[in-house]
Amino acid sequence: MKSRLCGLALILICISLALPLNAADEKIAKIDMALAAMLHPKMALFDFQTLGFYKTPVGLNKTQRDKAMRKLVLEAPDLSSEIAQKNRDYEAVIRESQALFDAYLYDFTSTRINITAKRKELEKKAAEISREIAELTYRQNFPAYTPPSETRKIIAEIERELLEIIETLVEKEGFTAVLNNSVPYVPSQLSDDDRLQGYTQQRGLPFLNNSFYEAFLSEAEGTVNPEKSEGAQEPAANQLIYWIGMISQPETASKLNLFPYPLVISGGTDILPEVLKTLYTRYGIKDEKYESALSVLKLLNPLQSGTKLTVPVNILND
Repeated sequence: MKSRLCGLALILICISLALPLNAADEKIAKIDMALAAMLHPKMALFDFQTLGFYKTPVGLNKTQRDKAMRKLVLEAPDLSSEIAQKNRDYEAVIRESQALFDAYLYDFTSTRINITAKRKELEKKAAEISREIAELTYRQNFPAYTPPSETRKIIAEIERELLEIIETLVEKEGFTAVLNNSVPYVPSQLSDDDRLQGYTQQRGLPFLNNSFYEAFLSEAEGTVNPEKSEGAQEPAANQLIYWIGMISQPETASKLNLFPYPLVISGGTDILPEVLKTLYTRYGIKDEKYESALSVLKLLNPLQSGTKLTVPVNILND
């Protein structure tokens, strides 16, 4: 691991040394993608303990937000009967799967193949019901926060909006390349169950207090600093300083499951296709395999495909 980090550091140093030499010909921009995402106004609504967004508008101060949250809780429907029914459905599927497994043990005919296929269908159905239970349970326990499915959509919208803005700036300012200077990190790959249990099992990030950023954006009131005397308010600049200090921790972007953007966001010449073509030709790999490989690479990372910037797809989670 240490050798890999040293190698990465060496590459970054070489790139940084090379940039001034091309300054006359190249117009290169840089951006911390993780920090940009964390400074999106919607992130003032993200609670790192429940791992969901407040269902309130951006810009409310704490008093207004608390009032809106209480209203959401009072008006929330009781989902207990729906959850109970889903649990019964889940148990029925498990019993059916177990019965098929018992039959499989004593069936040595060709029908064993059919039994295996049926059990796979039931496993898929059980997993789907389990996700539905997790979603409903989260909504029941935290009615004022977005459930996992909505949370994923909002985070994707944040990233999509950032890329749209970057693309506009590239066209307007004539940047030949856009570099990402975020600290490298590995996404945590949170499941629905992780989000559901984020609060009760402390899988969130207790040290992150979004009230600092919320108060900074509202401009209506300060926020209390627990390290100062009771009731002491912090000026807007300090609130933002505290927020940036907290979100700069590597685990923050990982917990949000943001896409780990590469060093080059836009621009430059990607020579991977040519290298891959040479390798495939050298080893006698058919051309259709090369075209298929290119399609997969574009799907996994459209940032390098030469097309419009879009949020990369994580097909492993879909």
